[in-house]
Amino acid sequence: MASKAYKVSKTVPKKLPSWLVPAAIVGLLIIIMVGLELTNTTHFFHKNTRSTSIIPTMSNKSGGSESSKAAKSTATATSGSKDIGSSPSSSTQTSNGDLIKPYGGFVSNHRPGQNGSPTTEESNCITTPGVSCYIEFTKGNETKKLAAQIVDGSGSTYWTWNIKSAGLSSGSWTITAIASAGGQTKSTVDQINLQVQP
Repeated sequence: MASKAYKVSKTVPKKLPSWLVPAAIVGLLIIIMVGLELTNTTHFFHKNTRSTSIIPTMSNKSGGSESSKAAKSTATATSGSKDIGSSPSSSTQTSNGDLIKPYGGFVSNHRPGQNGSPTTEESNCITTPGVSCYIEFTKGNETKKLAAQIVDGSGSTYWTWNIKSAGLSSGSWTITAIASAGGQTKSTVDQINLQVQP
């Protein structure tokens, strides 16, 4: 019986169209861009949704009050204390008129209203006399701040406000004091966040 010869056909893969690779790269870039936009990392196609509002205060004063003096004294005496935003260092206090990095009791209580503690806050900013200072609270896209005030001759300004009327949503808020003058700005972040309970 004669054997039949079988031809083995080799399948040669088809060459990919030349436009496919660039199209895949463009598609990947679009996916990445949409992801960045949805997470508010970039703002090419929508406005920044960060909202900023001013916290209402019960009193705003610079320097001379007993409360302000006590806050300044406490900030200086207890530079390592948890409730102090930051203490001055020799590098921030210069004799040539440079802006001093702000320090002080940025909030009097980092857990207001918890365990029966009061909801009224005393906030203090100590920096170079005559400059502007404000305290900012941030959580995600939310920003609340105490209105900027001019620091008096003693280098201090303070605000009295209530956590209930501040409009701070529950959660952990970063506290930053920001001082500025003549195009120069310096800021200090409190080492402890403000904890707002529901």
